[in-house]
Amino acid sequence: MSIQTKIGNVTLNIPTDVSEITLGQFLDLRNWERDHDEPMGAFEIIEVLTGQNQPELRSIKYTKKKAKQLQDVMALTNLLNASIQKFNTSPAKVAIPKSVSILGSEVKVSKELESLPFWPTRIVKDLIILKKKEDPQYSEVNDFDRIIAHFLYAAYTGSKYNETRAEEFAEIVRSELKFVEGIQLGNFFLGKLSKWLMPKPKYWLLTIQLKKYRLVYRISKFLGTSTH
Repeated sequence: MSIQTKIGNVTLNIPTDVSEITLGQFLDLRNWERDHDEPMGAFEIIEVLTGQNQPELRSIKYTKKKAKQLQDVMALTNLLNASIQKFNTSPAKVAIPKSVSILGSEVKVSKELESLPFWPTRIVKDLIILKKKEDPQYSEVNDFDRIIAHFLYAAYTGSKYNETRAEEFAEIVRSELKFVEGIQLGNFFLGKLSKWLMPKPKYWLLTIQLKKYRLVYRISKFLGTSTH
C-alpha cells in the first residue's frame, strides 16, 4: 500500500509494495547507474517512484525540518526495496502468470505463448548474445521490457510480428505491465529460450572427421600402408 507523505508543500505517494510498481519503474531504478554513469540521487528515486517530475522538490529551500522530511521519504523507499528482495527470493518469481493485461487487452500466457515463434526468438537471441559480448556482466533482466515486447507483440496486437513495432511496443510494456507480471513473464521466456542460448556441440564436424579418418584408413589398407 502506498504511503502519502509531504516535503514542504509537495505531496508524494510512495509505493511500498511490489504490486504497486510497473516493470518500467523497476528497470529505471535498476539501470540508472548504467544509463547515467552516476549514482542515483534522492530526487531521481522519488521521480521514478511517483511517476512524475518533481521540480518543486529541487527548488525547495531545505531547512532542517524539510531535510528530515526528505530522509523520511527515502526511508519509505527501503520498504519497497525489501518487498522487491522478498519477491526475488520467493517461488513467485518463477511462477507462470495465467494471463497478462495491458491497456485493457488480455493475453492468456499458457495458451497463446507456449510455443515461441521463430523470428522473435531469433531477434531476442541475437540481442542477448550481442549484449553479453559488450558486457560480460550483462543480465537479461535489464532488457525484460524488450524481450517481453518481442514475444508478446503478435499475441497482444493480433498482427503479424514486426521487429520495429515490437521495439516501439516495449515502451508500452515498460509503462503498463506490472512489475510482478513482468518478472514472471520475463523468466518464463528466458526458460523457453535457454535451449537456444546454450552452446551446442558440433556433431556435424565430428561426423566429417570420422568419415575422413575411415576414408584414410580404407585407402591406406588398400595400399598396404595401414599400421592397424
